[in-house]
Amino acid sequence: MYTLSDGTRVIFRKDFGQNSHPIGNIFQGDHYNIEIQIPKANGSIKTIENLHIVPNSSGGFTWWGKDGVTKK
Repeated sequence: MYTLSDGTRVIFRKDFGQNSHPIGNIFQGDHYNIEIQIPKANGSIKTIENLHIVPNSSGGFTWWGKDGVTKK
């Protein structure tokens, strides 16, 4: 996790094996996560992006963000 000077947090995570989790009702399996969180005035945080990058069978990746599939 990296915290920027304005308090924004950028989190990089490898969710493989026991750390993998479902992505909605779309996918269950190994993937990478990139999450961006911003601080709120009340001290809590708000996740503004939660990107899942899933390896595919052709050696590429499928990207799922908050808006659905963003790249195949």
